[in-house]
Amino acid sequence: MGQTDNYKYEHIKRRTIDIECGEPPERPKGGTRRWNGAKNFGSEALYTCGAHGKFMRVNDKDEVFYEEQQTISCQWDKKWSDELWNCTCEDVIIYLIRASFLLPCCHCALR
Repeated sequence: MGQTDNYKYEHIKRRTIDIECGEPPERPKGGTRRWNGAKNFGSEALYTCGAHGKFMRVNDKDEVFYEEQQTISCQWDKKWSDELWNCTCEDVIIYLIRASFLLPCCHCALR
């Protein structure tokens, strides 16, 4: 790398260090957020919806996708890369032994 290239790299590096996004969104109800506390450019936060939950997202073609986790990152415009998608619950069956019947429910909505 030449001297000019090195200057450009150091200049870009200094500029991105100054970028801060603030705190990322809180964890979803019943879910988790794994974040090391860094708020600068390129920092990431990983989210889950908790037991039996998944993130639901819809693309431009109205196709629905379910994801186990979502990662967002601090961008150059001082904003986190994406808003959290909606958490949706998988239907689970709870066996109520005393009542001796099946009750379908959404476990994570009960949290």
